[in-house]
Amino acid sequence: MPPLTIGQEIKNLVDFASNDYLGLARCPVQRMLVEKAYHRISKTADQPALGATGSRLLSGDSALARSLEQTLARVHNRPSSLLFNS
Repeated sequence: MPPLTIGQEIKNLVDFASNDYLGLARCPVQRMLVEKAYHRISKTADQPALGATGSRLLSGDSALARSLEQTLARVHNRPSSLLFNS
């Protein structure tokens, strides 16, 4: 797995809050595609659309995830829904 850059330092760390066990979050091609999507999405979002690769319990929640859950519940005529990122 490639090392992480924190500030000006490059370190080999293990992120136990991440689901990035294949290292795709730091793949240069994936990063370019995600950055393009982020810029496209973030122009219409109130807050950043992308976040940590780990679970919401460990890494936090987002308005976009809650909005998608509400939309899915409405589409499927259910009182609520729950997203799982893996």
